Amino acid sequence: MLDSISVNYELDDLKTIYPNAPLVKEEDLNHKISEFANCEYHQVFRGKYELEFLLKLMDLLIEDSDNSQQYIQSRIKFSFGSKLSNEQALKVFTNYAETSDSLISYLKQIA
Repeated sequence: MLDSISVNYELDDLKTIYPNAPLVKEEDLNHKISEFANCEYHQVFRGKYELEFLLKLMDLLIEDSDNSQQYIQSRIKFSFGSKLSNEQALKVFTNYAETSDSLISYLKQIA
């Protein structure tokens, strides 16, 4: 069920779960959190975790519209056939992708 997004761990928990990970000072972590809070998310957060989050969120919204309608008051009338896979999502969202000027510049340099 989609209720909220919240942190359910402490930094010490992560250190216990991932003992071989590089140590990160809490001050550095807080600085990075502050940086992320003031950025254009769609330009900074990229990759498989963002796609995974989006697909899970979409699944939860569709499930909510089919069942409890706690967040989506009416039924969503479309479907991707079955659960949307990464491959299908990439095909669907490719037309909406943005290419930054820095990437275009880089590609011109190596071409």
